[in-house]
Amino acid sequence: MHEYMWISDVSVRADQFHGRIDNDPMWLTNVKADQEVTVPAGEIADWMYVESGVLHGGYTLRVLAYRESDETRKEIERNMGAKIDPFE
Repeated sequence: MHEYMWISDVSVRADQFHGRIDNDPMWLTNVKADQEVTVPAGEIADWMYVESGVLHGGYTLRVLAYRESDETRKEIERNMGAKIDPFE
């Protein structure tokens, strides 16, 4: 079974991403939030970062945010500190 998860505090070494799981798994039982993990670059499905109020990447988040109401999307943007542009 595959489950998509957010990883934070990311660093990259030798084509691998190292970080901490940033959310509680819904189905997986062999990992948990805040656990350190190493993920090969080929297994990354999406990525994002915010710089100077601009969202870079985050393609999954863009789709999900625009499925929400305007009010919910604006709350997500406030929490992120960035505007979510669906076409960037």
